[in-house]
Amino acid sequence: MHCSGERETGSFLSSPATSWGPAVLRLEAFRRCRARACRVLKEAQRVSWKAYVSSIDVRTPLTDVFNKVRRIAGKYSAPSPPILLSAGRTVADLRNVADLFAEHFASVSQRHPAAPGARHRQRMESLGINFSSAGGIVL
Repeated sequence: MHCSGERETGSFLSSPATSWGPAVLRLEAFRRCRARACRVLKEAQRVSWKAYVSSIDVRTPLTDVFNKVRRIAGKYSAPSPPILLSAGRTVADLRNVADLFAEHFASVSQRHPAAPGARHRQRMESLGINFSSAGGIVL
């Protein structure tokens, strides 16, 4: 069922295009492949649509139903990425936002020994690191 096997079929070799040369043969093979790709794409879209619509049933929460209806109608917009204000400047890049959160959580957990997990972190940091293994393999 792949496009390169088209040349071996009898119907393709007996077509009147064979007398026109190899360029026309390649063009015809390309068109057949493109048509097959379009059929496969439409079938995949049809299957995806059926799965999407059939995911709505009696147990689906009402908010999910309305969100899906909005998406079907084309009125759904994805939530905007977080925008933060840090030191008087606006940060909208996702990587910079993640870095700001990481810096904040690191500073909070280091400053406050009563923070959740702080005692465990301090105990783990106080342990020495052993690079030898029990299996006799030297690391």
